[in-house]
Amino acid sequence: MADPLLWAIAALLLAVFAAANFSNVRLLLGHYRKADGTNPSPILLVGGIAGAIAFAIAPSDTLRAYFWVPLVVDLGTGPYVLLAAVVFGYAALSAAAESSRAKATPPVPEPFPKERAIVGCLLARPWAMRWGSRARD
Repeated sequence: MADPLLWAIAALLLAVFAAANFSNVRLLLGHYRKADGTNPSPILLVGGIAGAIAFAIAPSDTLRAYFWVPLVVDLGTGPYVLLAAVVFGYAALSAAAESSRAKATPPVPEPFPKERAIVGCLLARPWAMRWGSRARD
């Protein structure tokens, strides 16, 4: 492709990056807060990915070397991915710890309602017959 066409496509993608990041910054500062106190959702991943593609296809070698910068700078991409990694990592570690605790201590089944009484009678009778008869002799 010709350089002017690449620059035009890169400029269009950079405009998408700038608009998405501008919207996310305004949302962070509370400019879109509604009367009931709720906020709209941020634009996730779109701005960072558009900026990274714009840097990657730009005819400038300097911009191509720094294609990763929009992914980090965009408030809907960098912090979001970092937060998702922390949350999913914590969930994975918690699940692994819970799984190891479950394997280490198997659950103890509840005894049947009359199990203790029946077992006590069955074990006490032979003992009483054996030792009780000696005590009488």
